[in-house]
Amino acid sequence: MKRFLVLGMIFAAITQMVFAQNAVTEDEFINILVKNGFYNDFVSLKEEVAELKTLVSDLRAEISGKQSELAYLKNAVNSKAQELDALSAQKLRLQKEIEEASYTLASLQKQKDELNKNHVFNASIVKTEVPQNEDVKEVAETNLLDTVYFAPDSVNLTEAAAPSLNDIGERLRNNPLLKITLRGYSAPAGTLSGQMWVSEMRAKTAASYLKKNFDIDEERINIQWVGAKETPINANSSKFTELRVVEVFAI
Repeated sequence: MKRFLVLGMIFAAITQMVFAQNAVTEDEFINILVKNGFYNDFVSLKEEVAELKTLVSDLRAEISGKQSELAYLKNAVNSKAQELDALSAQKLRLQKEIEEASYTLASLQKQKDELNKNHVFNASIVKTEVPQNEDVKEVAETNLLDTVYFAPDSVNLTEAAAPSLNDIGERLRNNPLLKITLRGYSAPAGTLSGQMWVSEMRAKTAASYLKKNFDIDEERINIQWVGAKETPINANSSKFTELRVVEVFAI
């Protein structure tokens, strides 16, 4: 409180001199302070003011540093926010892809169920052994009755396939002792499980056709499927159209 009183008195004295238009030098001003007993207080106040200026300057520098640090943190936050936005967008894309894949899988499963339902045939399944020598291969070639061709990615019979199966059906009907093996194949495209499934369904489709149209007892028809693990006897492995088949063998 005393400092404020001293400052007030000094300010009052200076104001009085200014209004009185008295020309006061620095020495005269100091003499006035000394005469009135305020010099020591004045000097002390000057030092405190200088210290306060220094403190203010330091505070400004510190504030400036904090502002720079705050700006850096804001930029970092904005950068992280952009990364989060990008990850969120990627997550949405992946979720959409998963949904589409799930829909496709469900659709394929439905098609498979429908095909299994439409082509129910309890024919016995015989495991196929890969021929070990030329004699066995020659016997297989001799026993080959016909080849039924299918369209790409299809297990349904085409119009071109009907004459071959009709001929086989007539042979079975006219020769009650004749038994056959239907061996399904697929082209080497897609997954291994997909190849096996397609070749299985092709063999079952051919078997169902013979049973339905020629009333052939299922005990006279064996079915096999080998996917793309083996190549049909008369096929060129580089021509996929010759690999999407069912071979008919006499047994």
